Order: sequence, then structure tokens, then C-alpha cells
Amino acid sequence: MAQLLFLDSWDHHDENDPLAKYNYGTDTLYWRVSASYGRHGAGIRINTGGTQPFDAANNNGNATLVQRKFFSGTSACIGVAFKLTEKPIPGNGWPFLQFLDSALQRFWLGAFDATQCAVWLLPSGRLRLVRGDFQSPTTLATSTVTFKRDVWHYLEFKLVVHDTAGSAVVKLDGATIINFSGGDTQSTKYTRIDGFRVGFNRSGAFNNRLVQLDDLYVTDGDFLGDIKVEARRPTTDSAANQDWTPSAGTLRYDMVDDLTPDESSTYVSGGVGDVNTYVTQDLVTTSGTVHGIQVCNYAYNLDFDTKTLASAIRHS
Repeated sequence: MAQLLFLDSWDHHDENDPLAKYNYGTDTLYWRVSASYGRHGAGIRINTGGTQPFDAANNNGNATLVQRKFFSGTSACIGVAFKLTEKPIPGNGWPFLQFLDSALQRFWLGAFDATQCAVWLLPSGRLRLVRGDFQSPTTLATSTVTFKRDVWHYLEFKLVVHDTAGSAVVKLDGATIINFSGGDTQSTKYTRIDGFRVGFNRSGAFNNRLVQLDDLYVTDGDFLGDIKVEARRPTTDSAANQDWTPSAGTLRYDMVDDLTPDESSTYVSGGVGDVNTYVTQDLVTTSGTVHGIQVCNYAYNLDFDTKTLASAIRHS
């Protein structure tokens, strides 16, 4: 069974801080979160710079999200819904989904040698499996199937890193379109994956493209298929575990059920050993498999020392 490592749907993101769950992202001028950008509720839209009103003065064409050191292993799988809504892809294509070896600590723009392998979107609508970064790419395989513009697709990319026995599988809308095995999928000197990048890190002619994303997952190596990620918020305090203190009134859930975090305006506070649990909204979807739950905490340490915060889930 796959270990679920990461989820996102952007339904719970502050529209002014769409990159809060990521270690690195280009300036928020490149990103917008809105209910009109997703398949199921909110999604996120990427603008690659240039002449769009997000950042009319910038001409670098870069828009990426990076999550690094969330685990370390030799295999991983990522899935995300995407819709290319603007001009056709120019040039030789875009590196879109990338698995990284973040031990190199090189994630800023202009240094991409942490990439093990990536899936590129090509001008023809085909997808390409590439080893290495976009500055020195090696093509491993190219699909014959194409994606369509202005249509939602679900793209999945599974990678096993090895310098001689590596493998990769790419699926589009549930169908395998690339199946590579028995080759070199290791670009860095380390045989591991511990990060991913979603988005585009090209420049110049790649300006002024819009892509929408929704329903992202990452596992340690198995496919989940086309999934739906639902953000559920507290609706009342649970009957047990009410140790934390509300900043106002007596209702703890009322302090933490904001559509987006309101910083220090409403909150609950606690100390060592305190536990709080809440009753949450029911799932909208009533059939299918629940693959996992991700608890998203928005917390401050007011003492400026080292503390550990653990997430708790009560099943009822």
C-alpha cells in the first residue's frame, strides 16, 4: 500500500498566500487562488509572467512550487489535475513535473541541477520523460498520446531512481502513455528523491501562459488515480479533548474555522500535553476510497524556543 506523503487542493489556502505549504515558490504575483480555477472548488492558476496583469513588468517566465525534504526514498509518485488555458507551448517544451534530490539545496531560479527526472509538456501536446534539468536534458521517452488545451487532464508520474535499473511510468487520465524501464533515471550523484517541483522554470519566450492546477497528491511510489482532495473545516468542538484556550468566548472551533487564517485575530492556545479535537464538515463525496487525511495546522511559537506540535485525529 502506498504511503501518502502530501495533498493539496488549494481550497484552504489564503488567496494572498497560495504558497504557504511549500518550501519555495516564485513571487505570489505569478499565482492566484480562486474557486473559478479548480475542478472541485478552488484551484490555483499559474501565470508565467510577461504581459498578463499579474506581473506585467516581469519578463522571466518562471512560476514554480517546490516542496523539499518531506521524505527521502528511491521512488515516488505525483499526480495533479491541470488545464492549459492560454497560448500553445513554445520552443522545445516545458518541464512541468519534476522529482528532485534536494540534498543539493539548489532550488532558486537559475540553478536546477537538483532534478532527477521530469515530465515535459511539448508544443505538439505530447509529453516527454527527461532526465536532468532543462539546461542539460536527456530525453528518455516521448508519448504518442497528446493532451488538449482548455480541457482538464489528470497527469501522474511515478519514478524509481537508479543509474542502471531505473524506471518511470507516466499516465494521462488513467492511461499509461510512457513506460520506461531498465535505464538511467539518476541525474545527481545521489540515488534518492526527497522533493518535487510543479510548474515551469523556463524564461523569455515562455511568458504569458496560464495553467490551472487542482487535486495534487504525492506518494512513496504507487498510483492513486484521478483523485479529489476536499478541504474540511471544524463545525463544533468535540465532546473530548478541549484543553486549549480560545482567544475569545468559549467556542474553540470558532477560533480556527476561518476560510483563510486570520493570523492572530482569532486562535486557541495551549501548553505541554494539551489536546484539542474538533468535529469537522462531512465529505461532499459519498463514494469511493479515502486514501488519507492531511491535517493542516497554522501555528505560532510565542516563546521563540524549540517545541513540538503533533496532529491528532479522532475517528468517530
